[in-house]
Amino acid sequence: MRRPEGSGGAGRRACGGLRSGSARGWRRAVAAGLVALAGCGGAPVDLPPRLDALRTLSVPQARALAGRREALLLDGVGELSDACVAILAAREGGLSLGGLGALSDGAAEALSRHRGWLALNGLSGLSPGAAAALARHDGPLYLEGLEALAAPELAAKLAAQSGGLQLHRIDAVADPALRALLAQGEGALVLPRVAALAPGIARVLAGHRGVLVLDGLVDLPAEVAAELARHGGPMSFGGLVSLSDEAAAALAASGEEIFLPRLERVSAAAAARLAGQPAIHLPEALGRAGAGVEPGAGG
Repeated sequence: MRRPEGSGGAGRRACGGLRSGSARGWRRAVAAGLVALAGCGGAPVDLPPRLDALRTLSVPQARALAGRREALLLDGVGELSDACVAILAAREGGLSLGGLGALSDGAAEALSRHRGWLALNGLSGLSPGAAAALARHDGPLYLEGLEALAAPELAAKLAAQSGGLQLHRIDAVADPALRALLAQGEGALVLPRVAALAPGIARVLAGHRGVLVLDGLVDLPAEVAAELARHGGPMSFGGLVSLSDEAAAALAASGEEIFLPRLERVSAAAAARLAGQPAIHLPEALGRAGAGVEPGAGG
């Protein structure tokens, strides 16, 4: 006699869907709800109402989240197994894992196949293998926490994205990667922690086609200023408080829009030269004519 099919049969169908690997079976199983999962012999998956409250993530929880259509903001999760990453990467849609401080090559490979925007802003560094894998990600990629960028392929991918590029923690960029970064970039390039530039790197930066933000610079030697003055777009030097006469002359001759919001110590001649350029924005206290600035105050 055939056994009547009850809730246990529904649970077995859900389990079969989960094991089948087919997209249709997967979605049907998730849509059946967490109660169906109990038929697999386990308890319903427990998830908080707000995903930002999650600090850890189990494989069953990752599977439950994979069925959601909205973007997954899991920035509170500080560590994920490669299995969980693979489950999350297999879904389509925005995914933010800003709490991860490290990423294995295997996890990066899984994420390279993810479809949708991907934010990994907690990563401070990447292995060569992980960088190469993420460079193949087909969608917007955000890595604002990187402290170094030495992979040309990844730099080129980041540069090709619309909306500009913000690398808030990078204080040095390898020349090959920088060249790749600038080869395609036309939006804003924000490098607020770069405190010093060699003339050769400044020459590369001058080739960038877009806004250039170097608010971390605390010194601008004349030879570096001369290279940057060739840049064909707006520039911001929000960290500079002093300029030599030679550096000021180079910036004044650029003809581009330049922001010097904290500039204080310049000679009267340099202040007058800068103030004579309407596109150069100086602090109000400095005065558009350089009034009150003592000769020889520049460094």
